Amino acid sequence: MLKKACITVLALGLILAGVADAAPSESNPISGPYLTRTKVSTSQHSQALLGSAYTGAVNSNDEIRDMCYVVGDSWNGSTMWDLVYNKATGVAGFVSETEIRDDLQVYNCYSSDQGGYKGNYYRTHTKLSTSIHSQALLGSTYVGMAQPTDILLDLCYVTGDEWRGTRFWNLVYNRATGVAGFISISEIDNPNQGFECYSNS
Repeated sequence: MLKKACITVLALGLILAGVADAAPSESNPISGPYLTRTKVSTSQHSQALLGSAYTGAVNSNDEIRDMCYVVGDSWNGSTMWDLVYNKATGVAGFVSETEIRDDLQVYNCYSSDQGGYKGNYYRTHTKLSTSIHSQALLGSTYVGMAQPTDILLDLCYVTGDEWRGTRFWNLVYNRATGVAGFISISEIDNPNQGFECYSNS
């Protein structure tokens, strides 16, 4: 009887393991946000361009959330850049994939698929012309503008400085300009983001 019970528990464990989210690996690329680190200390940029605004530094021991990728300037033999959120500093920006430990990101920031990983990503736009910042702070680096006609990919949210009655800011990628950063949800038309950038899930 005990042997049968052990076999049943083992079988149940294998079934649950099969339906659980698999860990990232080279044979299991990720379409959307996953946690990783950089190989070395490096810089974040507002666009996938070497000459774009510097938004912050990423130390190799900082945990970062890799959101999506775009094609940009060539760096160390690659034109792929990933949009990452640095959990240690609260800064968002692009890092060359050559600097990221596990190059697993397969979700293109330009993708027409609104769902992304676990259905967190969606397309939106602003109510009026508004500023994009490197952090959810009013005094953080200004990286660009979003116009109401620009299509934005809304990726996640954080809590930051209060602006027009709310402290929530969403990380967006502006497909019209290639700029990524934070916008107060008070400026976003029909905000519907429920995924925290700093979540451990």
